[in-house]
Amino acid sequence: KVKQAVHVMGAVYTGAIARAEVAGVDLQGKVLALDHDGVRHILKKHGGDSEYARGQIPVTAEDFAHFMELFNRAKLTAGDPPIAKDGSKVVEGTVILDGIVYHLVARVRRKDVVPLTMFKRAVQK
Repeated sequence: KVKQAVHVMGAVYTGAIARAEVAGVDLQGKVLALDHDGVRHILKKHGGDSEYARGQIPVTAEDFAHFMELFNRAKLTAGDPPIAKDGSKVVEGTVILDGIVYHLVARVRRKDVVPLTMFKRAVQK
């Protein structure tokens, strides 16, 4: 089975590069992209109504459309674990946008940064 090619969204911003560097992850020259495996996982595990039972909000296509903005604005740390199954580094981020807290985990590959997982919940008041 042939998978779809990655969908490049744009560059990693300078601020995100600097925040990731503090966490020991080099994002210099990388682009943000969506790939088949990450999108499929997120929709399957975090895109349904079962998210409400966990106090979360289902991830939608609109969230993927904002992935570049979310990643570039997120407070980034090294992943836990810091290395994915394929050997690539992992970076985690949290960002609040429009009253929603997004938590994302991304794989840092040779040319791009792609989402590994993402979930969201309303800001606690």
